[in-house]
This record gives sequence, C-alpha cells and structure tokens, in this order.
Amino acid sequence: MGRFILAVLICVTLVSCDDDTREATLRYRLIATVEIDGQKVEGSTVMEIHYKNFHMDPHFLDTFIQFLTHINPRITAIDHAAEALILDLKGRGTVFILPTVHGSMGFPHFHEICLLYTLGIENKLFSLTKEDMRQISNAKGRMPLQLLRPEMRRPEYPKGLVIKSPAMVTFKNERDPRTIEEVDPENMEQHFPGVRLLNFEIEITDAPLTRVLTKRLPWLETIDQNETLEREPGGSMRPPTKNPSRS
Repeated sequence: MGRFILAVLICVTLVSCDDDTREATLRYRLIATVEIDGQKVEGSTVMEIHYKNFHMDPHFLDTFIQFLTHINPRITAIDHAAEALILDLKGRGTVFILPTVHGSMGFPHFHEICLLYTLGIENKLFSLTKEDMRQISNAKGRMPLQLLRPEMRRPEYPKGLVIKSPAMVTFKNERDPRTIEEVDPENMEQHFPGVRLLNFEIEITDAPLTRVLTKRLPWLETIDQNETLEREPGGSMRPPTKNPSRS
C-alpha cells in the first residue's frame, strides 16, 4: 500500500524559531540536464531556502558547553519553498523531479543538505555557525550541485550506500494522479527510451519563485493529501523502493 504525499511535489519545510538568531536565505535555480539521443536538454525551477539558528535554551551554560565540546549550541531550522521541476523530454514524456530523495527510509531532506555540500559546508545541517550563514548569503554564480560528502565521491566508496539523485516521478495520464510511476534517476531509459540523466546544477538568482505546478496538475489543489492512490495486491513481493509513493 502506498500513499501519495503531496508535500513531495510542493515542499515547504517550516520549523518555528526564536528571535535570538543568525540566519541566511538562498534563492537559487535548480537546473537538471539530460541527454536525449545525444542532445542535451535542460529544465529548471527556482527555489528558496532559509536557514535560521535559534537557542533551545539560551542559558549561560551554552558557552561553557561549547568551550568544552566545540559543539555549537544553536539549532538550525530550515524553511524550504520549492516545487517539483517539470522537465519535458521532447516528445518522450515528462518527468517531475521532486525536491527530496525517495530512499529506503522515506522522503528525507535533499536540498537542505546538498546545498551545504555545494558551498563546502559539511556535517553541520543542524548547527550552522555565523561564518556558515555568511558563506550562504554571499554565494554567487552557477555551480554543480554536490549530492554527496567528499568521502562518498571516492571510487572505492560502496555505491549501494548512497542515493545520488532526487526522486523522480511520471504519470501515464497527468489528469489522473493514480497513474503515477516512480522513475529511477540512474535508469531513466526504462521509462523514456534514449534519455539519460547528466547532472544537476544550481544558479544563484533573484528571479521569482517558480509557481507552475498546480497549473500543470490542477488536481493538486483538490485532492486529499492522504488519499491512497496505489494499493499493493495481497501477496505482492515488490520491494518498497519500487513503489511510486509510500507513507
């Protein structure tokens, strides 16, 4: 049984915060490049992420703990405004690239971590420093989106332990959400002959946030977010990772 959670198409992650903060906002264009019969095709969408630090308990012991442990006592909250990137494949169909990863543990954070990797900020998702915030705020230009920590990019690192791409889905009929199918980023040809994923990049921008998904899929505004769209038959042996969606 699977549930189609609308938050994976239109993603807004919000954690309430304190006023004692340091924060940074990054508006960026996510660019996906695929190859179709040897020709490169790009698609993009504009997203925004906001990192904000707050003290769980603003106590003088925080300074003492930080001195002893070198751990930043601030907790970083994240507000991510994003929707799926719609990539039309030149007559081969359309893939929707979600702002998250579909892994064995559900739909964990994707952009929140990968943006930090891209900017050279590692292992700090929930404890960013003011220097990290300054680096995020000052980011400029176009650059490859780093999907893995440096050690995971080494050839000897076990490939089965990492997920290198965001989740992708397609629809046999876009007017019917029950026709959703998951697309394997590593094997797009399975759904779209002659198509393969090349890379992801980001470009820092001040362009308006992309808001086109509900025009393309108007049923998103009316469907119950907890509606069951697929039900596995009794005795099904299909692995959970092959389901197009899970709760």
